[in-house]
Formats: sequence, structure tokens, C-alpha cells
Amino acid sequence: MIDFNDWINDNILNKNVQNIGLELSGGIDSAYILFLLSKFFTTNKTLHRILPIHGYDESRKYANSIAAAQSVIDVIKKRILNAPIDNMFIFKYNKKPKENKMPLYHRPVIRSLLDEKRIDMNIRGYTREPESSVLKKNNMESMGRFPSEERWERSPLSLHTKRDIADLYRKNNLMEDLFPVTISCIDDRKDLRPCKKCWWCKEKYDAFGMYDGKHT
Repeated sequence: MIDFNDWINDNILNKNVQNIGLELSGGIDSAYILFLLSKFFTTNKTLHRILPIHGYDESRKYANSIAAAQSVIDVIKKRILNAPIDNMFIFKYNKKPKENKMPLYHRPVIRSLLDEKRIDMNIRGYTREPESSVLKKNNMESMGRFPSEERWERSPLSLHTKRDIADLYRKNNLMEDLFPVTISCIDDRKDLRPCKKCWWCKEKYDAFGMYDGKHT
């Protein structure tokens, strides 16, 4: 696993990066990165700023990922006073079935923010795929998850699995406030409850023993 302080030194401090874009989905990975960045910058009294970036799929009728991402921000700002988090940058798109949203919708927006110098770098919260034994145990081997084929976006969690992230949530006492507001399920259910069937539900439950909103 990557030591987060070393990652910040290597990728931010030593490269004179000032404004960091973070793709904040409302999920457990990007929420944890926002917490760590906010804690590091506040503790060390740096002048860095974090711009949460959220892409919203308008084809979803019920699920509101904007609200989830904002809830993550609110929890972290309550935990870390003076956290250097700017107002969320939101862009919308209409994703068709089986489309990969990253190259079609997210990456053009990120490139535009970089070109306009609104951010100096972009961070995404992708993690390492679960071990093959975990995939087999949870029948996840053929679920068709899109691979992170380019990985031009940086992630300090790229060598961590979801089980590692679960350990970090518990170590940092984030299970009672931050974890419950995170949303991983990609289904669009009217009752807003996790479907318990998609890749992200299965991965989250394997690691935490709970689904979104601490559903078991």
C-alpha cells in the first residue's frame, strides 16, 4: 500500500501543485481521499485548495449522486474546521446503456479544467481490483466492470483494495459519520435502497459487511 503522506509529498508538494481537482462521486474511495487531503492540508497549514468535481447522469430518475457527494463534503467540513474545500463543480450528461462514462463524459471536462488552469492536477478514487478468491466467492468474475484502461488520472489508493479501505475507515473512526452517507450502488431504485447485486454493492459488502447507508 502507498503511504498517503509520501504520496502527497511526491505528487503535490514536490511538484508545486496548488489547486487539486478531486472527482467526488459520493463513494467510499473519493470520500476517503477528500478526508485525507483536507486533514493533511489543514494540519500542515498549507495554502492548497481542493475542487470537488461531480459528474451527474441525468438519465437516472431516482438516485441523486449530487446529494451524496454534498453530504460527504458536509461531514468532512464538520469534522475538519477550515477544510480547504471549494464549492463543488457539477457537470451533467445523459449516459446511454453500456456506455463507459469516463472517456465520453468525465475526461473531456477534466481536461478542460486543466487547460483553463482551474486545477493543476486531477485525482480519482480508483482502487485495486479484489483478489481473485474474492471475485470468485462473490460471483463477480464476469460482471462486466469497465477496466481503468488509461489511468492517466492519479490515485493515492491505486494499490489498495476495498478491504484495505475498510480498515482505514475503521482506523480513522469514519464508520459512524462518513461511511453512512457514501453511495456505491449504481442501480436507480425508486426506494433508493442498494440493489445488493451490482459489482459495487458486492465489493462494498465484502469489505465492510454493509451496503450503502449501513444496510446489511
